[in-house]
Amino acid sequence: MPGIRPLQRLLLLTSLAFACGDDTGAAECTTSECDDPTCTPADCDAPTLRADQALATIDRVEQSLRDAHPRTIDGLPSEVQAAFADARAAIDGSIPTSRLAGLLSTALVPLGDGHTRIELPAATRWLDLPFVWTADGPVLSQDAGPLRRGDLLVALDGRAWSALLNGLADHVPHENASHLRAVAPALLVRQDVLAWLDVVPTGPVDLVIERDGRHTTHTLAFTDTPPAAPAPQPPRATIDAARGVAVLRLDACVYDEAYQAALDGMLAEAQQRGVTDIVVDLRNNEGGDVTVAAALLARLGRPWTAFSVEQRVSDGFLAAFPVFASPDVQAALMAFGVDVSAPVWSIPGDALAALFAGQLPPPTDAPFSGSVHALIGPRTFSSAHLFAELIRDNGLGVLFGEPTGNAASFWGQDYAIDLPDAGFALRVATARNIRIAADGRDAATLSPDVSLELRREHILAGEDRVLAEVLDHLTEH
Repeated sequence: MPGIRPLQRLLLLTSLAFACGDDTGAAECTTSECDDPTCTPADCDAPTLRADQALATIDRVEQSLRDAHPRTIDGLPSEVQAAFADARAAIDGSIPTSRLAGLLSTALVPLGDGHTRIELPAATRWLDLPFVWTADGPVLSQDAGPLRRGDLLVALDGRAWSALLNGLADHVPHENASHLRAVAPALLVRQDVLAWLDVVPTGPVDLVIERDGRHTTHTLAFTDTPPAAPAPQPPRATIDAARGVAVLRLDACVYDEAYQAALDGMLAEAQQRGVTDIVVDLRNNEGGDVTVAAALLARLGRPWTAFSVEQRVSDGFLAAFPVFASPDVQAALMAFGVDVSAPVWSIPGDALAALFAGQLPPPTDAPFSGSVHALIGPRTFSSAHLFAELIRDNGLGVLFGEPTGNAASFWGQDYAIDLPDAGFALRVATARNIRIAADGRDAATLSPDVSLELRREHILAGEDRVLAEVLDHLTEH
């Protein structure tokens, strides 16, 4: 899941601890070496840390939050302090890094921030179980061994999948339930994450599925090969001239020549073919650079404004984003009334919109005068969420689909902090992105105007029926 970069580009212009085996912190403890009967393969195959190393890592994560996160500028909230105290209390001797990652991830949950999170270590095992969480529950999205696309996942190792999803809420930083549905397919196939949820089989695990009205049980083994994650597709535009609708599929917010070419080509063809509606498909987009949204809005020939940003400035932030230390950049911000001597830079939406417009190439064709809509879902996150919000709050069109994985206003502009003893990293947010519209500014998510849910029957059919419903709606209205 990438953190948003709403300013970086635009400002270039101006529980239980298991004493398992060796306690040096460098060796790995294998199952055969582990005498503790409660020690799972996920724990024993992971490197271990001494208690002092684990406690120092917890201290570093907590201090990083104090130094950089906007919510902690007046001190760590009491519920977050309590969560870190619980993490320290769970350290009693050496601990596998996978367990420490779980303790730290759990400690971050009270922040209510999907961007501030632990980047999980690569050392784990995996289930070959490609699925997506639909309105009907978790459904296989493609064939996998004896499993078939459209199979409904019922239970894993005796645990209902709904209970596993609820369990994630206690261990995974998130802003709403949609985000949990979005990240579940990548997390609930990891042996270390399943161990956080007390799924600790010593061998293969039983999976109950429902197919054609019947329940059957399959035995799955954990493997050392992670499942192949679906790669974001390049930006692609299609035009349905009969309906007068263009669809821009955007799986990642990357502002580059490929995106600009796809946008230019779509707008030119839309003008020639009498298109009246553009739909930006953001269902598989977890963020990146919000300049992609500004590039489209700048081509509409209508006034628009952006979200505002409360950017906390710290040594860590300036080191991660040195462009903000530039006198030229700070002078540009000051021209918009930003006090760059303050610990938090309050950057208004009008200033962001103007800065975006100033860095984009001038349009060479007539503005697109039609409506621009967005198709959103639980995976719509970070800059993709902002893209949809800019469309909605500037009155450009309609939002279709399902609620996004972000709160309406949310923390972002995150960067990574290495935790060298642990071998993984913390990502910490440094800014608050504030929705334009006052109505719904503090909502738990960005909700669609027209609700269209992904269902099991859509997976079984192998068709994008949600997009088809969007096109039908636009034709009828």
